Amino acid sequence: MRSRVFAAFSDPAKKRRWFAEGEQFEMEAFEMDFRPGGGERVRFRSKNDLTLTNDTIYQDILSNRQSLSTP
Repeated sequence: MRSRVFAAFSDPAKKRRWFAEGEQFEMEAFEMDFRPGGGERVRFRSKNDLTLTNDTIYQDILSNRQSLSTP
C-alpha cells in the first residue's frame, strides 16, 4: 500500500490525475520537480470561475516509509 501511495505522490502523471484533474476543474498549470529542494505548482479554475493554486516545496522525501511515529 505504501508503494502505491508513494507512486501517486512521486509520478507527475499520477499526481496530476488524482490531485489536480477532474470534471469540475480546468487545469491552468501543473509543474512538478519531485526531489528534496524541488517543488510543485498547481493552478486550476473551478466551473464557478474560482481560481485555486497550490505551491509546494519538498524539503525531504522518505521513499515508501512512514515519516511520523505512531503509538
